[in-house]
Amino acid sequence: MIMSYREWREAVPEDFVEFHVKLKYSVEQSFYATLGESVHSKYYTQTDECCICVLFARILKEHHLDADFLSPFLSELLLPNHMNLYRNDLGDEFGDFESDVAEIKSLWDFLDKFDLNLNKKAGSEKKTDGRL
Repeated sequence: MIMSYREWREAVPEDFVEFHVKLKYSVEQSFYATLGESVHSKYYTQTDECCICVLFARILKEHHLDADFLSPFLSELLLPNHMNLYRNDLGDEFGDFESDVAEIKSLWDFLDKFDLNLNKKAGSEKKTDGRL
């Protein structure tokens, strides 16, 4: 990873202000500029990309801006099978990530169909026989 989650929580809003507010980029251009600043680092990971997407979505939600262009990214990045990777990479900061994901979940119906299992550790899923 390039940065810790706390560092991303500072950097992404700063980039949003720089690109969207000061330089007058569109929201979508601001997102790609933010992403573009990091993707060429040899330390860039899927977790970095997910952090950027989640935090950018959070900013757009706070400002009541359209975030639909992020749905292809988030529909892939927030699949349940990626959560252990994020949990491992983020360590103690996973709780902050988890809170931010829960906050943006209301933006898109497609996120409702994913059981993100954010509070579950690997292997702790309950087995059921299908009865209620």
